[in-house]
Amino acid sequence: MPQFDPSSFASQIFWLVIVFGILYLLLKTLAIPKISDVVDARARRIEDDLDQAARLKTEAETVLAAYEKALADAHKEARSILQEAQSSLSKAAAEREKAFAETMRTKTAEAEERIVAARQAAVDTAREVAAATVQSVTEKVGGISVDEAAAAKAVEAALKERG
Repeated sequence: MPQFDPSSFASQIFWLVIVFGILYLLLKTLAIPKISDVVDARARRIEDDLDQAARLKTEAETVLAAYEKALADAHKEARSILQEAQSSLSKAAAEREKAFAETMRTKTAEAEERIVAARQAAVDTAREVAAATVQSVTEKVGGISVDEAAAAKAVEAALKERG
């Protein structure tokens, strides 16, 4: 075998150094910068996705705080209306007292319906934001396109799992 002949070792070592030198220069100038650019772009994209997720979380928390404030105000308003009704009822005649009590029950039921509707709207908005976040993060981080129904189903499953 000619490669094991000691008289040709010098030329083999010479060509080995030349070939490895050329390969090193090609890798250093062409391949490594491209790989580095791809890694940097992916890191920037992930960081942007995380920033967007944090922004969406903050918006969801703001919506939730507004909902809780509206709920507290509605309860306070309902208590206030109830106290006014009780003082009026004590002064009115028996027949007028019955009519006024019926009116207050209707208003309370309407206020509770508004509270329930506001709460449901806030919960639905939070779920939509969560589904949109799931869709966006899945598409940008994983490169997988998820339809709205699947994202909503995943959010519902996560909510059920958390209790």
